Amino acid sequence: MYKVWSKVIIPELYYKQRLKNQATKYDFIHLIDQRSYGIIMKRVIAPFLFFVLGCTQADDSTLYLELSTPIAVNIFCQESADQLKERIEYSYKNGQLAQETRISNGKEISKMSFIYDTDGKLSQRIEEISSRKIKRNYLYDNSGLLINVVQKIIDFDMDGQVVNEVVSEAPLEYENGLLVKEWTTWGGFSIYTYENEKMLTKTDYTKQGTAHHITSYHYSRDLLVEERKTTITGNILYSKTFSYNKQNQLLAITDRGNIVEENRYERNRLTEKKIYYFGIDPGYDVCHGNYIYRYEY
Repeated sequence: MYKVWSKVIIPELYYKQRLKNQATKYDFIHLIDQRSYGIIMKRVIAPFLFFVLGCTQADDSTLYLELSTPIAVNIFCQESADQLKERIEYSYKNGQLAQETRISNGKEISKMSFIYDTDGKLSQRIEEISSRKIKRNYLYDNSGLLINVVQKIIDFDMDGQVVNEVVSEAPLEYENGLLVKEWTTWGGFSIYTYENEKMLTKTDYTKQGTAHHITSYHYSRDLLVEERKTTITGNILYSKTFSYNKQNQLLAITDRGNIVEENRYERNRLTEKKIYYFGIDPGYDVCHGNYIYRYEY
C-alpha cells in the first residue's frame, strides 16, 4: 500500500486523498503557489511549481519523516537574494505538523494550526489572518478515504465581533479507491482518469458543468516526465517536462524550453528551490514571480 501525500501550500497546508491510504505525518509536499492538486500514482510525483520531498512505502517512513520536517523556509526575490521577504516556521507535535506561522518584516502575518484524530489523520485546520479565520474540517469514510472538506470563513470587525460567515463544501468521489471526482468550494469540479493506478487526465469543469481545461500526464516507469494543460479547444496553457537525479529527486521543471523550477539538495534533503516566471510580467507580484526558497532543518 502506498501512502498519500499531504501538501504544504505556501501559505496553506491540507491533506488530499488520492489512493487507498490516508495522509500521514510523513507526507509533505512544498508548493510555491495556491494551486490545489497533486498527481498521485504508484509513486507520488508532483507537477507544477512544487516539489515532492519523497515517495514512500510503509517501510520507508523513518527516512521520509527526516526528509519532510523542515523547521522553516526563508523566501527571497531572486533580484535581491540577500533580503528576506518572508519566513514560514513549522512546529511539530508527536511527529506531525502542529503549527505553521508566516512572518514578514519581523511580524506574524498568519498562523495555521492542525488537529488530528486518534488515527493520525488530519481532522481540522484553522487559519488566522488579521480579522479573518478559516476553518477546514476533513471528513473520512470508514475505510479512511477523505470524502469531504467543509470550510467555514469567519470575518470579524475591529471589536472582534462576527460580521460574516460563509460555509462551503468540497466533496470527493472514488472508484476502486482512486479519486475520480473532486469538487471545489466555489462549485466547480474536476474529473480524473487512470491507467494502472497512474493518473492520465484531469478535466476541469465550471460550476455550470462546462469543461474548460484538460491536463494530461505522461510517465517513464513510475516518474512523471511530462504534464500538459490545454483549453478545451486545444490551446496550450503550459507543457512541462520534469528531470530527476539518480535518487529520483526532482531537479528541474521546464516549460517549452524555459526553466521554471530548479532544486538543490544537500545530504539528500532539499535545501534550495528557485522559481522562474516566463508569462506576462506579473507586476502585482513583489518578486515578479521569481523566487528563492531556502529550507532549514
